[in-house]
Formats: sequence, C-alpha cells, structure tokens
Amino acid sequence: MNSKTKNMNEQDGSMLVLSLIILGIIVAISLSITALLIPRAAIIREISNSVPALYSADSAMEWCIYEIRYSERILKPQMSTSISVWGGTPPGYLIKDVQNPIEGNECPYDDEYNHGAVGTYGGVSRALCLGPGVASTLCSP
Repeated sequence: MNSKTKNMNEQDGSMLVLSLIILGIIVAISLSITALLIPRAAIIREISNSVPALYSADSAMEWCIYEIRYSERILKPQMSTSISVWGGTPPGYLIKDVQNPIEGNECPYDDEYNHGAVGTYGGVSRALCLGPGVASTLCSP
C-alpha cells in the first residue's frame, strides 16, 4: 500500500463529522433566532388589535360626551359587523359609570363627566376615562 492510499483510509468519515458539527451549529443558531422572534409576533398581533379596540372605546366616549353636553339622545355607535372588514368578531365597547357601578352600554345621564369606556377587539382591551373618579376605578393598572 502506498502512503497516499494509507492517508485516505485514515481520514474516512472526517468530513461526515465536520458536516455534522456545522449542521448542529446552524440548527442551534436558527432555534435561537426563532426563540427570539416568536414573542415579538404576539406583540405585533396585539398592536394591530389595539387600534380597533381604542377606536371602539373612543366612539363610545364621544357618544356619551355628545349626549351629556347637548341633552339629546342619539343612536348608539354601531360597529360594522361585516366579516370581510374584521375577519371575525367586530370590536365592542362597554361603558362604565362611577356613580352607578352597574356596567352597561348606556351613557350616564347626569351632568358629570364621570364615566369611562372599554373597547375590545381580538382579545385586546383599551380603556378611556373621563372625570376625576374614573381613573382610580377603571384606568388604573
């Protein structure tokens, strides 16, 4: 046996071991990147659901402010129920009155601005508060 053939026989499988080490490093890097990006995807989904929830609460607040200010009853804000617009359940709102702790979707008909509204969409809730007593009961974390 010549020396060239002897060297080749001694190195059988060394490329396989090297390729497995490189493959392991690539898999470890890709799993690390995936572990970093998955929580970010949930945050991005919540941000996109936050805007309709906030606008829903804002619509309810504006409706109540108008009714209190002008002592005039107008129709409740209606969210579009089209599935093509929302892709599922439309946003909703809930009005809370500090003087009357029963939650409902009716504006408080007193002269004080002591109420808040919570808008919800896609599992995300956003609250808007109006008045000094509301911040402690509705908008506190």
